[in-house]
Amino acid sequence: MSNKSKVISQCITTDNVEDKLQAILSVDHAAKGKRYLEEGQQLIEKSEVSNAKEAFFHAAVEFEKAQDFKQIPALWEAIGKLSELKGDYIPPVTEEWPLDYHIMETDEWHKRKEKEHKLAWVYQWAAENRESVKDPQLAYPLFFKSAEHAEQTEQSKDDPDWPAKLYLNAALNLIRTYRSIEHVPDVHRIDEEYLFSWDNIPGNDNGRLIDFLKQNYGIDWVETAEIKKIDDGKTIILSTKTIILSIKKNSLYLKLNDKYTNVSLEIDDGRTGKFIAKMENSKLNIYNEGISDKEKIKSGIEKMKTHYERFEDKGKAYNFLAISYRLLKSDLIEAGNLAEAEQFKREERSELTRYYYHKRDYFRAVTEWLSGSGFNFFVIGLVLMILFVFPYIYYQWNLVASVQGKITYLDTMLYSIELALGIGNDEFYAIGYGRILNIIGASLSWLGLGVFIWWLTRRLEMR
Repeated sequence: MSNKSKVISQCITTDNVEDKLQAILSVDHAAKGKRYLEEGQQLIEKSEVSNAKEAFFHAAVEFEKAQDFKQIPALWEAIGKLSELKGDYIPPVTEEWPLDYHIMETDEWHKRKEKEHKLAWVYQWAAENRESVKDPQLAYPLFFKSAEHAEQTEQSKDDPDWPAKLYLNAALNLIRTYRSIEHVPDVHRIDEEYLFSWDNIPGNDNGRLIDFLKQNYGIDWVETAEIKKIDDGKTIILSTKTIILSIKKNSLYLKLNDKYTNVSLEIDDGRTGKFIAKMENSKLNIYNEGISDKEKIKSGIEKMKTHYERFEDKGKAYNFLAISYRLLKSDLIEAGNLAEAEQFKREERSELTRYYYHKRDYFRAVTEWLSGSGFNFFVIGLVLMILFVFPYIYYQWNLVASVQGKITYLDTMLYSIELALGIGNDEFYAIGYGRILNIIGASLSWLGLGVFIWWLTRRLEMR
């Protein structure tokens, strides 16, 4: 009798239908995982590294579905090491390869006892594999999960660069998937939880649905509720009835939208909920809606900045941040999203300003500052000086005279503006220290003109 037949025969004596199904599926996934593993070993013997990585990836996925976690870490380690291979070097293949690969190449896996560290490695290697085969849609959630585990490790306390780079890679792969960060569809690949299959309600997934409703909504009456579908299978009703007159006492509705992408929950006490529907392997599976990927990635970019700012060498921190923002900017420009790229361009200049200032290269610091938001501040400051500061000084200290004898505050304001624009005025003239103030005002005007021409030239060069 085959292993699958033995498990099925054992399930016949089990009362729990869900356990029967899970046991059967577990054997199926384990068998698929073993086939992929054997296929990968054969491909390695033929030196087909790329195809072998694909086979090991699918093997790891199937073993995870089978809840067989013993082999998964070594599989991901093998994928990670194969991704780093250079030239024609192929590691020696043994009967158990790649499950013993870490013994041949490194004992770091065994030395590392910290669970979070190993989980971070596993997700990182999986993400790098998906990235290498140009699958950013699957790579970005894996990079993000790796970062979340990495930042909880002891190593991240001494090496904040590790989780920071993982968060950056998650953001870059999101951009490659959706060509944006701000306008990503309402997807939840990072933070989603499988709930039940719509096709198995009523049926094998009743228990999963009831447990979820009890734990998340505190509804105990669902344990004894009647479960049925109406509206051609597009609405699930859970309800209880009183013994007398069969009057409904409690009820809730799960309604599937016309596009089969969302499920809305309506409870008789007024509470509502929303879930995600996905067609997978010819089955409509329902997932709990967590924080959207857009918000997750945006928080990851902030965490990246926080990790880099933990560096003792602040110059290094500012430099790494500038490089990270430049990479995000470049990917957005390549995607044709110039509006969002401009935001990261400003962030890059801000970090470069801090970097050069830290290095005491003040000229470069001012240059970078003026290239970004500093130019706006410079213009605003110059206008305020001309319109208010100089006129106030002229007026309060009587530094401007008129051939007519009387001077008002408005007169000094007009005099300051005309002086800045280089317009001559025979009616007003500076006296005493007013002449020095005229020289300062004229110098600032010429400086402003020079900065404007420089700024405009830089803008045209960047287009």
